[in-house]
Amino acid sequence: MKKLGWLVSVLASVASLLPLGCKQQETVDSDAIRTDGMYADMEVVANGGGDTTVTVFLAVGGDDGTIVELASPDKLVCTAGDTKATLKASGDEYEATLGTDDGGTEFVIDLVRGDEDENASCSVVIPDPFKIEGATSDLDVSRASDSLTVTWDPSAEENSDDIHMSWTLDGDCLFETEGSMNDTGELTLEGEDFDSTPLADSDEESCTASLCIQRLRWGRFDDAFGEGGNISAIQRRCVKFTSTF
Repeated sequence: MKKLGWLVSVLASVASLLPLGCKQQETVDSDAIRTDGMYADMEVVANGGGDTTVTVFLAVGGDDGTIVELASPDKLVCTAGDTKATLKASGDEYEATLGTDDGGTEFVIDLVRGDEDENASCSVVIPDPFKIEGATSDLDVSRASDSLTVTWDPSAEENSDDIHMSWTLDGDCLFETEGSMNDTGELTLEGEDFDSTPLADSDEESCTASLCIQRLRWGRFDDAFGEGGNISAIQRRCVKFTSTF
């Protein structure tokens, strides 16, 4: 009984040290912050459906700092060609969807403020779109013996030095793996790229795997955001297939 009482006491002490829940990140209204005190993370993403989602995260003290919530008259506006949209709050971020995903389109994101504060304007040109060939939902790929090769059209842009290509692979029976590559138009995955879970191997489990490839370009970031940040535009495409033992 003494041993049991000691164990209960220890467990209670340990439990008292555990967090009661996730602490919410603090927020501050934008009318209390100058532009040079803000950090901004801006992302423009097209998934091949004909439109593009623009997302902006504002904070004080970097990407894990205090979240900035826009207060009137402050607003975020994105312009792409003849299309313009005001970003709306979506969780801790601001978001808008514009009806174009044409490669070479410039997306301009403006932080518009009142007369007493400084505006900021960032821009990025979205890369060429592409389509992944070589993987379909009815394709089975053995993790033990097969490789998977997919292809796409390389970028036709003359100056592609600022283009970055990368891939991710995951599924219920796979740990997520990732990598980067040149924009040659071909990617082969094999061996260690299929990082299956121990249970999946022991049970010879199959699952739906998702391979995503993205073409990214960094844009022009306004130094008026004194805390730094970045802006990028991404063409992202994903395909699914079956990963078998």
